[in-house]
Amino acid sequence: MEEHCLPLWIPQIIIADNGPQFDSIAFRNFCSELNIRNSYSTPRYPQSNGQAEATNKTLINALKKRLEQAKGKWVEELPGVLWAYRTTPGRPTGNTPFALTYGMDAVIPTEIGLPTIRTDAAKQKDANTELGRNLDWADEVRESASIRMADYQQRHQRITIEKSGPETSKMVR
Repeated sequence: MEEHCLPLWIPQIIIADNGPQFDSIAFRNFCSELNIRNSYSTPRYPQSNGQAEATNKTLINALKKRLEQAKGKWVEELPGVLWAYRTTPGRPTGNTPFALTYGMDAVIPTEIGLPTIRTDAAKQKDANTELGRNLDWADEVRESASIRMADYQQRHQRITIEKSGPETSKMVR
């Protein structure tokens, strides 16, 4: 588990199924040492994790659109759909899932092989200085995304209440 978390960041919460690998004493101690909160969902029941369900719905719809042109080739289309999802800013957060996860913008494969202003600047800068900036930037981006998401949820809730009518509005309050 350490090789997956520590090089990048330490999560605040891990949502896992009730599998023995996540319910062991070693895993609980690991989480306790790093102040990670454990949460469990029912295995094979994605509806219990709303975020995963929403993400899966988005990915499935994107795959369906791509498969209209490439019938039966979803395996070949999946990497492109995942790349598009991970590098497209989300409305609630205003940032890409990639940037929120890794603390930096994704670099497209063609940018790595071709000299561009962005890649030349990255080569010229001191790696440690750049890493420090990226870590600071990642914290700022995640905090900003959290604020935007809370605002988005409040606006969405207000619109839902307004659309549902006065009777429902009284029950919710």
